[in-house]
Amino acid sequence: MTVLIVLGLVALGVLFDRLWLWARAADRRNLPRLEAAQSRFDISERRRRAEEQMRRIALRGRQ
Repeated sequence: MTVLIVLGLVALGVLFDRLWLWARAADRRNLPRLEAAQSRFDISERRRRAEEQMRRIALRGRQ
């Protein structure tokens, strides 16, 4: 009985280890996509700030 419990715990440990390795590999595969999405967000954020600044300058010029 004790042997079955020990073997079960070892099997669970191996399973969790495999799942952890699989999750890390999935993170590495998705990293370039996440970086590309972040850079697109950064570009759109810079564009939005530049447009906002141009609007402020235009309003200041009209006054």
